[in-house]
Amino acid sequence: MRSSYQLPAMIGEEWVLEDISYRGRPYLLDRRTGLIYTRVVGSRWPHLVGKYTNGEVVEKQRLNPGDLFRKLDEYLRTRQVRLKDLFDRFDRDRDGELTLEELSALVREQMPSVSRAELLYFQAMMDVDGNGRVSHDELLATAKQCMEAARLMDASTMPADVLQVLDRISQKLLASPAAVRSAFERADRNRSGALDPRECAAFLRDVTPELSHRETHYVLQYLSGMDVDGNGELSFQELMTSLHAVLPKTSGQGPAASSAYGSAAPSPLHPYGSGAGGLSSAGGAPGGAASGAVGGYGAQPLPSSGGSYGGGTAPLAPAA
Repeated sequence: MRSSYQLPAMIGEEWVLEDISYRGRPYLLDRRTGLIYTRVVGSRWPHLVGKYTNGEVVEKQRLNPGDLFRKLDEYLRTRQVRLKDLFDRFDRDRDGELTLEELSALVREQMPSVSRAELLYFQAMMDVDGNGRVSHDELLATAKQCMEAARLMDASTMPADVLQVLDRISQKLLASPAAVRSAFERADRNRSGALDPRECAAFLRDVTPELSHRETHYVLQYLSGMDVDGNGELSFQELMTSLHAVLPKTSGQGPAASSAYGSAAPSPLHPYGSGAGGLSSAGGAPGGAASGAVGGYGAQPLPSSGGSYGGGTAPLAPAA
């Protein structure tokens, strides 16, 4: 019954983080969730480290959807198998598309050790429009975008466009708490109180329908880093905290007085700012000059999907 399905009323609430020390190092603890964070210089938003369990800091499991695409690409390269040939073999009705189930079967055959969580994120990345089917060209383009997103996230950098998207999502969540709860309930198809990656994509489509596919890929990549347990699910609290629909408060100090969305303020969803000069230099120090490159990109728009996979002999290259 609907009355048994209740979401925490936490959108826009103070997010209380307690200062603790573990093995001589300072941390911030969210006692509601047991999640543990560290402060980030130049940002009022902390960095998620893991969980505080039985008095121990347990670092989060690293779940990176881009890794699966990279592993698949490497597997095909070492065996000199073209993705197009593999795609056609699984396209049994020859309609030029694979269902997500057929695509998952393709991945499992080539990579038997793939985890359930990896498959869930893979499916979400491949089906951001929610139609449940993927063409070869869509698979190729998505693989390139996701590997590029993973590379940038590994370098702790994101294009300025993505930072702006994340800020926009945060503002929408804070502005419409009731609509956000309704969107979460609609996305939570099995009413578990948590969203798997495909349900997260449905939630994003509902709340921010203007997102492009590439923008959605970057947000999903970001959210995968918030999946502390590595189980492929985010609870309502985890999702709202990850997308910063809360107001941080630590050690008796209220939220920062300055707006997180001003041109010079740090981005609320990334340790490095998104305003002029807000992104760090390649050296990793926050607040680098605007002209400094960030992992080779600086504050430029989303990179093109060309990547380094355009060669005719590469497994992820378009068919000749």
